[in-house]
Amino acid sequence: MRKLSFIHLVSLIVLLFSFLNISAQKPVLKTDSIPKAKAFNLDSLKQTKTIFKVDSNALKKRIALKKNVSETLPKVFGVVPYLEKEKPRIVFIRSLLLPGWGQITNKQYYKLPIVYGAAGVGGYFIYLNNKKCKQYVGYLETIRDTKVNEISITVDGNTRGPFSKDLINNAAKQYRRWKQGTIIGFSAGWLLFAIDANVAAHLKGFDMSDDISATIKPSILNVQGQSGVGLTLKLNLN
Repeated sequence: MRKLSFIHLVSLIVLLFSFLNISAQKPVLKTDSIPKAKAFNLDSLKQTKTIFKVDSNALKKRIALKKNVSETLPKVFGVVPYLEKEKPRIVFIRSLLLPGWGQITNKQYYKLPIVYGAAGVGGYFIYLNNKKCKQYVGYLETIRDTKVNEISITVDGNTRGPFSKDLINNAAKQYRRWKQGTIIGFSAGWLLFAIDANVAAHLKGFDMSDDISATIKPSILNVQGQSGVGLTLKLNLN
């Protein structure tokens, strides 16, 4: 009996040590190993919202521009009638598309010889300077291909020269500058006639009737109990 109790006691002690060993081997949860949740960044949300807002405004502008163009072009080409208040814009666009079209819309036919005369002169000098520039560039190519330093050129059916490579190069550059200058002048004149048509359309819509008048007459002024003679300006805007 004692032997059996001793065996039971030893078994109990072994079980107790086993339980303590298992408890000691349990993994300890480390807080450092837990990934931290990222903090909510309010600034990034605001930035995303701002970008979306800018893109939305740009889209609205593109839609408005497309609508404006789709409504204006039929009026420019006479497919749809335009209002009188829209005439300055219409004649300006017409003048940009074709010189003199705005003057025709304003019925200022006396300006057409000036418009087309200036356009003809400008176009002629653009053509002439471009032709001369290409001609002297061709001479430079001939000098390079033949490996010579001088070349004779034909002017109005007569052979002249020989001219050096540097002189031919300077002439080519000069005609190129003249061509660019005539193109700029032609474009400026085109824009000037478009502005002229726009201003003329504005002035045609300006009210010059008798309902707008101004009268100046003498009057007696009474300021702080003192009288004086002055002038009165009266505008009638009825």
